[in-house]
Amino acid sequence: MSYYRNMKNWLLDTYPKYRATIEKKLLKIGQTLERHCLKRVEGGMIKKAPACTKEDLRILIYGLYYDAASPKNYQDAAFLALIWYAFGRASDLGFVAKGNLSMSADVVVFVRLIRVKTAEKQGLSLFPDRESFITCPLHAIAMALVMQDSSCAQLLNHPHLAGGSEESVPAPADVPLAEALA
Repeated sequence: MSYYRNMKNWLLDTYPKYRATIEKKLLKIGQTLERHCLKRVEGGMIKKAPACTKEDLRILIYGLYYDAASPKNYQDAAFLALIWYAFGRASDLGFVAKGNLSMSADVVVFVRLIRVKTAEKQGLSLFPDRESFITCPLHAIAMALVMQDSSCAQLLNHPHLAGGSEESVPAPADVPLAEALA
């Protein structure tokens, strides 16, 4: 609400001759905001998007795997699976280093991460999905690691997540996997 108040004051100061029009429009916007905030405080019904179910996740990841044309598609599938299992902590999972992954004897992967906003250390346990390999977070991580163009310290090799500081050496272009392994 304070952002709204600041914008309202700025608009009124900047365009004084349109004050009546601005106030009328802003009054309508303010009433909508107030109704929304009151519903949240009172615990009333608010129209929200339905939660992404595991079936929705399976369809999204299957679509990424089916149309995969580059390693980035596998990275995106891993990122999507990790976000779903981590309850939407996208910004935190983008900076997970490979050294922060550990595996127990009973095939449980433990991810150590530091929250971006609070610098709080947290852990996340990932278990294999016995129903479908497509929604399995361990399978998604493995596919992302196997399909990386080149080695890097981050689990997900997204340049925009690393802030543009790429330390990895680019892989040679258009070399078939069979020739690269021979």
